[in-house]
Amino acid sequence: MKRTRQQGYSLIELMIATSLAVITGLVALQVASSFQLRRVTTGGKNDAVVSAAVGLYTIERELRMTGAGLIGSDGLVCKTGINLQHDDIVVHDRDPLPLVTIIDGGAGPDIIQYIRSDVQGSSSGAPTNIIDTMDSADAALHVDRVDGLKTGDLYIAASSDGNKLCTLYQMSSDPIPNVNTFKLFHASGDTGPYNPQSAAVFSNPMAYEVGDKVINLGRQPISAFSIACKSVVASDGDPAPAADSTPTGCELLRYAPIETAPVIGKGMAVASQIINLQAQYGVAAVGSQSISEWVDATGATWQTPTVADFSRIKAVRVALVARGEYDAALVSPEKLTLWSEPPTGQVLEASTLELTLTAEQRHYRYTVLTTVVPLINIIQAGL
Repeated sequence: MKRTRQQGYSLIELMIATSLAVITGLVALQVASSFQLRRVTTGGKNDAVVSAAVGLYTIERELRMTGAGLIGSDGLVCKTGINLQHDDIVVHDRDPLPLVTIIDGGAGPDIIQYIRSDVQGSSSGAPTNIIDTMDSADAALHVDRVDGLKTGDLYIAASSDGNKLCTLYQMSSDPIPNVNTFKLFHASGDTGPYNPQSAAVFSNPMAYEVGDKVINLGRQPISAFSIACKSVVASDGDPAPAADSTPTGCELLRYAPIETAPVIGKGMAVASQIINLQAQYGVAAVGSQSISEWVDATGATWQTPTVADFSRIKAVRVALVARGEYDAALVSPEKLTLWSEPPTGQVLEASTLELTLTAEQRHYRYTVLTTVVPLINIIQAGL
């Protein structure tokens, strides 16, 4: 009797094939997991780089325009100071009006505050002329042209040579034509929170005369850049620093410092994942336009510069720190370098060179971008 051999695989062959398939699957899974981790890490870092670049570009663009509309042929328009109130609170009473101010944050981020006209559309940005002396400091102003002024716009009244105290007003209605002139009303209330109920709130209320000027500043001439973070709660129930606990919980914010605090949801979010902002003044010697030293906004001189000190500030140096995704390992050094040594002949305070990281912060990857912003309007005016 002829026997036929059964075709197929033996049990041993099947076990070997199964083992090889399992091993191959495990290797493929390991490779895929490694690729995904690398993709997430690289993507998080790239996002941080883009955020830092957008934030730095925005700061540079705004600071380059510092002083626009507020510098005339004789220098600062408000060189003797300004009267300014908001929501019945006097903000400035004959105080100097620095065009750029760094508020030192100590161990935390700094704040950069600046002033410039942000008029858009049909406005030429040139001052209009007051053609009728005000009956009182509360009276409407009569000017020869509108130059784009409309309800809600802020404007400054000043003398042509800058030697008269300025006053900031807000348009409470559109300009009203009156023969060959226009009336600018500045009533207090919801449409004019920058207008006091009475000019008597100032120690020296101003009534402007024929030949004085009105300068359209737009909607948000006084702005600031700061870091705002979301509030988080630690596992023990106590508030925890958002900058340490939530990589995407902080952002660079542009806001109106007179109207609101730097809080997420208010102002304009410029860039996410930004956890720190540091800034310094570039200072020249008296009578010079060349920067001779970089200084923090601290100490008797630079925390509150006088008008004479302010004229020495020619540039602002800015460093932004962006943070990427969390890593289980320590992936960052103990210190981040904010900016390199200055050119020969310039002085740099050593305390501003590096940012020390805590053990927790070192689990994140960081991007540091820096720039030097010349204050073009100030330099060109020869202040």
